Amino acid sequence: MKRSHLRICSVVVGSFTLIANFSRGICAEQPQQPTKDHLAQVGEKVFHEACTQCHGPSEILIQRKSADEWRKTIYSMISRGAFVSANEVDPIVIYLASTFGSEPSGGASSAIDLRAAAPAATILVHACSSCHSVSTVSQVQKSRAGWRETIQRMIDHGAVISASEQDALLSYLVANFQGHSN
Repeated sequence: MKRSHLRICSVVVGSFTLIANFSRGICAEQPQQPTKDHLAQVGEKVFHEACTQCHGPSEILIQRKSADEWRKTIYSMISRGAFVSANEVDPIVIYLASTFGSEPSGGASSAIDLRAAAPAATILVHACSSCHSVSTVSQVQKSRAGWRETIQRMIDHGAVISASEQDALLSYLVANFQGHSN
């Protein structure tokens, strides 16, 4: 009798353990999906690691494409040897479409329209993007005085910009990224 009682107890305890583990799995919080902002940050990192090995910033920054068009471009680059894994494609697409997309993103533009102000935008690409991502510049809103201070600070740090280029760049930044903060 003791053996059968012991077997019954172990079956009962095992059943409760199984039920508890099963219900814990059902009730457990599912891992959160990464946000679009997080994916864009991941995409920007991968973009800088993979794409800029072959392309200079001006080649990419002047393009405006939809997410589908960027996806086709990425797959085309992968077929040519770009080191991008399958799980990195979506983050890169999100980054490129949100930063260099053909659709306006509402509110302040997150993509610099290089075609609209080609000379000043070229200055921006050559003088600023060697140290900063263009999305860093495009996300900042400054007053004229704030942009003037920033340009001077960057020159003090080694940016090579002539006086006439400074004026053109300042006008471009104020026209596209003017805010009230410094």
